[in-house]
Amino acid sequence: SGEGKKTQHWSFKEGFSLFSDIEMTPYSAFSFILVDSYLSKLFPKSVLDHLQEHFRKARYMLDSLSPGHIGKLHEKIRAVDKGPRFIPPEIKTELLEKVFRALSEELEIKATYESQHSRSCKEYNLFPLGLVVREDVYYLVCRHENDRDIKQFALHRFKKIELTENTRMVPAGFGIDDYISSGALGYLVSGRQIRLKVLFGSDVSIHISERKLDRYQSLSPQDDGRVLLKANVQDTMELRWWLLGFGENAEVLEPKDLRNELIERIKKLNSIYDI
Repeated sequence: SGEGKKTQHWSFKEGFSLFSDIEMTPYSAFSFILVDSYLSKLFPKSVLDHLQEHFRKARYMLDSLSPGHIGKLHEKIRAVDKGPRFIPPEIKTELLEKVFRALSEELEIKATYESQHSRSCKEYNLFPLGLVVREDVYYLVCRHENDRDIKQFALHRFKKIELTENTRMVPAGFGIDDYISSGALGYLVSGRQIRLKVLFGSDVSIHISERKLDRYQSLSPQDDGRVLLKANVQDTMELRWWLLGFGENAEVLEPKDLRNELIERIKKLNSIYDI
């Protein structure tokens, strides 16, 4: 408990600007343009509001580099996503500030959280351990007061957060980077690593060679023009979605249980589309 402990409260001041001491060079301006173009979808509006002045300065800096009427440089730099671009769920500023304070001061929070499935709200006493952005969703990594397991809560589903004076209980040896590396943030299927062997069509072989699944993966050309990928990966639902996304350009050879599972999924798709 933090009883008797003097705590310091903080929040963003009105008119406060993040990174106010940054010198706007062409390189920093380029970075802010990429943030505005790509990372903006990851940030809640409450965070973006504090960056707007830097986006404006970055555009001005890059425009000043464009001679005559060639065009505005900031209008010629973009970052795009693969697949549909979703609008991130909104997070209330006051909730985000309380989360930042709970993390910085290692405080327990009392929270009202809406269940993803039942849409009903429950009360929790949580000890925040870290904040992780996964695609366009913020996840608060926590430990429940009555549970040794570490869990994730989507930040936008919190309806109310109250700070307490109780200091949080950090599990021995816990580190946010190790937690992420363990694959805990993925949709784990078996909780183990698997030895994956997949035949990829020639049309996607370049893509596979340029973006590795595993530092030690191997690619072997085959007589039929395909390439054989061998890699050690986490057994997750994301892996299945990724493989199925290649359609006829990916054939899973091993593990056998994964191959059989995908065969059953394809059969179900055939029945849905009356094939």
